[in-house]
Amino acid sequence: MDSLSTEVWQYIFELACVESVRTGSALSRTSKAFRQVLAPIRFHSIRLNSLEQIEKFDTAYEAAIAEAIASKSDPPHVRHLLLAFLPGQTDMFVLGPSCHFRDLCSWQAVKRRWNERLASLMTHLFDLVSPDLVTMTVLQNDQIALPYVRCSFPVLRELTLLCDDRMFFRMPLNSEPGMEPSDKEFYSAGTPPDKEVLAAHPIFPALERLHLVDGKWEATLPIWAVVAPRLTHLRVSSASHKCCGALFNPLLATPPTLSTLIVRPRSQDQEKQQVLRRIANAAHPGVDVVILPVLERDLQQEYWYDRLPREWSSRQTGGKGAWVTTEADRP
Repeated sequence: MDSLSTEVWQYIFELACVESVRTGSALSRTSKAFRQVLAPIRFHSIRLNSLEQIEKFDTAYEAAIAEAIASKSDPPHVRHLLLAFLPGQTDMFVLGPSCHFRDLCSWQAVKRRWNERLASLMTHLFDLVSPDLVTMTVLQNDQIALPYVRCSFPVLRELTLLCDDRMFFRMPLNSEPGMEPSDKEFYSAGTPPDKEVLAAHPIFPALERLHLVDGKWEATLPIWAVVAPRLTHLRVSSASHKCCGALFNPLLATPPTLSTLIVRPRSQDQEKQQVLRRIANAAHPGVDVVILPVLERDLQQEYWYDRLPREWSSRQTGGKGAWVTTEADRP
């Protein structure tokens, strides 16, 4: 180990930890020397997909911070975070298509308890990691809607959201779907702020790149100009016709910072193509508009379950991630 400097070892370990959440833990048990080198970067890149994992991470991270303070060494920092609350992967089940009313009532009770615990754990998690977080990807499914979590990300530069953004803010048009209890008094988070408060205190003041995937983004696209005032790159993948139409808003027409808009439509009907051409023509002269071709596999949300984590990993190692202009460039 003496043949390489600490900085080189840390860079090697940093790259190794991108691909596996367990790599850092395993390496830290190899030797005392490795543990000391790993301490500041062990939590550099984190993936979490359940309440249990979040709770265990919070405990381990707080212990690592305390250990660093006691030893007067550099504390750990989380730079990259991936959250995946997906059917079959997280610890909340989904209802089948032909469930009985009793099943629905039982599910709602379980979901309320899950929401309450998730809101509490996520609030604590974001309090711990948000001061240093640079990239974040949140994968979710409309069958497992997430509760609102009061949070702020002062240095976050890149964000990818699959399906929904209701965990971060709630607008009147962004109301609770069906019988989903994710809005029940907003649990421990309190009432979400309105647009005026969000404008005065943006959730993502440093965000530069936003990737929205396979959701009903037409309702909240205008709000992103408020919560992310320094946005330079916006990509909308698997964009619906309504979503394409919603791109005619101040975020695109008179952007203070926006320089790149990438749109991959969900379908290739003639009317949508006309809308996309209008977007390209209406864009501010400083905005580079890229319209990507439709891919049939985009229609399956499961496709994104694999694609988006790869893009998240790619960005950590200097790759382009989602910010490509052709399919051949994707990770």
